[in-house]
Amino acid sequence: MEAEALRPQPGVFVVRPGHPLTHRPGVTLADIMAYPFAFIGRAPREVQASLVKAREAARERGAPHAAFPALVHESPTVALNLVARSDVVVAATTGLAARLLRLGEVVALPWREPWVCIHPGVLRLRGRRLGEAETGFLDLLRDADAQGHAEGLRICGELGVSAECA
Repeated sequence: MEAEALRPQPGVFVVRPGHPLTHRPGVTLADIMAYPFAFIGRAPREVQASLVKAREAARERGAPHAAFPALVHESPTVALNLVARSDVVVAATTGLAARLLRLGEVVALPWREPWVCIHPGVLRLRGRRLGEAETGFLDLLRDADAQGHAEGLRICGELGVSAECA
């Protein structure tokens, strides 16, 4: 196999417009973890560890949501659609959240750390010649990757947070 790394995609935490966290200055991860949180089931341990630590801080403050996570899912797009109808917080890449952010259906919280990121890539059989359709698809994927990267930089810039990925 050979791997081609694509650009890292920063993630953000999103909520519905008017969510209590949108009115809180200096939102922290512990603040975020005090609310119902929708999370994917296959997250790396490093990510889980940061969330658990923040959840403990929320618990010490006496204000956590009863269930953690409140919802386990495998589709960030489905979870993003839950945001508008509840107080759930969803972590999503800027690329996935961009359309809903532009439409004003979700709001990104101004908190972000470099570990809130994914590192996508393409795996291929080494030495296998690509057909015309595969080559075209990869060209489109690389174009989308470049556009998504620019969108992520823009979104993070508007939030005043770093787009850096660890």
